[in-house]
Amino acid sequence: MLSSAYALTGFASVPLVNWLRARCGAVNALGWVLALTLLGGIAKWFLFVPEIGFWIVLDALLCTSVWTAMTTLIPALNAGLSDVETQLRGRPTAGMFASIYNSATSLASILALLASGATLNVIGFDATAGGAQSTHSITAMRWILTGGTVLFGILSLWCLHKYHIGLKDKLALFEAKD
Repeated sequence: MLSSAYALTGFASVPLVNWLRARCGAVNALGWVLALTLLGGIAKWFLFVPEIGFWIVLDALLCTSVWTAMTTLIPALNAGLSDVETQLRGRPTAGMFASIYNSATSLASILALLASGATLNVIGFDATAGGAQSTHSITAMRWILTGGTVLFGILSLWCLHKYHIGLKDKLALFEAKD
């Protein structure tokens, strides 16, 4: 049910994220998406319990848009930064920025897969038990889901803040150069 909800809300979030970007700009749109994801991170504590049933789809409603933002908003911000750097350096930098973004995304995906498998082993998750996991395992998974989403959401908001300040500084340098 959760995977289907993520797929459906993923499709629905594309026009919503693009509407938000058109209305308030890519930086602010990403800020709103990250704030929604933080709310979703907190909600995970209450949603990832065995008896939740259909309410689990709230996780998808609150957290899907961050995946859409990763494929629409972040590349747009990357392109904007690349344009400013190209103007400052006097040579093209788009390839460098695209390469760094793709490398970082690939590395993060690999590390997430490795860490999730190792973490499931450490907390005593038993794949053969299906939904009948120990209370310890369920509680540990809830802490990881909640804490990880909130921690990385806060880190992402901090990075977005630094990006916004850095871009303003670079634009000021570019204007002073002219």
